[in-house]
Amino acid sequence: LTKVEKNIPKKRVTIDKKLEVVKKINNTSHNLPKLAIIMDDIGFLEEAEKIKKIPFAITPSIFPPNEHYSNTIAIAKSFKYHMVHFPMEAYKYKNIREKAINVSDKIEVVEEKVQKMQRDFPNAVAINNHTGSKYTCDFDAMEQFFTVLNRYDIDFIDSRTASGTKCQEAGKLLNRKF
Repeated sequence: LTKVEKNIPKKRVTIDKKLEVVKKINNTSHNLPKLAIIMDDIGFLEEAEKIKKIPFAITPSIFPPNEHYSNTIAIAKSFKYHMVHFPMEAYKYKNIREKAINVSDKIEVVEEKVQKMQRDFPNAVAINNHTGSKYTCDFDAMEQFFTVLNRYDIDFIDSRTASGTKCQEAGKLLNRKF
């Protein structure tokens, strides 16, 4: 146990006290494991406001704007850090197909959608996949996608919507870190 951990009382503690301990741990050791909490499927202002009230650092992953989520660019601007919840082709979920990148898309189509995402969300720290079971399981599609992301220096976090994901395999080929 670290010096700070030894000082944590064994009895029940309030959230404020826990946050104080977490801050002490973060300030005393950079070698301790870190936890990143990503909350995706964010598309409405009410959701964003609730996230801001959570007493922990939460990174929202926000939908690109569409007919259902018209205010997502403004929502993203209200956060210090945010990600984009990027639609990708799924095996079973067909409703987003025309908005998603698809396995059959040429690299120019993928690049156009990534460019639009970057114009809409210039301060995004990364993207993760919304659905995407079919896309992320296709090695060639992921290799093409990572080629585009490398051009724009955009990080990607696999939401692991399918057990057969090829993200890590394709990413290693293109020197991406996972």
